[in-house]
Amino acid sequence: MEASVCIMQKGTVENVKDNLVKVRIQRDTVCGHCHARGFCEMGSQHDTLIESSDFTDGLKTGDYVEVKMEQRQGNMAVMLAYLGPFVLLMTLLLIMEAAGAREWVAGLVAITSLVPYFLFLYFFRKKIKRTFSFSVRKTEA
Repeated sequence: MEASVCIMQKGTVENVKDNLVKVRIQRDTVCGHCHARGFCEMGSQHDTLIESSDFTDGLKTGDYVEVKMEQRQGNMAVMLAYLGPFVLLMTLLLIMEAAGAREWVAGLVAITSLVPYFLFLYFFRKKIKRTFSFSVRKTEA
């Protein structure tokens, strides 16, 4: 059986409480060698805080860890955040244009359609969050 492909990033343990660990991932280390870093939101200097219940015992604040997520979960996140809104926007834009609506009306309807899409994601964020899991393992600095 073929092993699943994983996405791995390095981070630092921010907090360990009960069955939950919070890991801070510095985005500048993830994007450090990318040529599009200056143009991408991911290339900003902001850190990301990830929570996980799947971690090795003995973790404490300040430990260096490796955060792992399966590739298919990363693909699902991309579909929800980028592909879904793009398909919705373009579909409505093309339908409105084909129906003979003015360009500005078609554009306004297409852009406005993103509000319910992102509200849907917001209201179901807890359910969506359960589908994504990160495993955290201690590493050397």
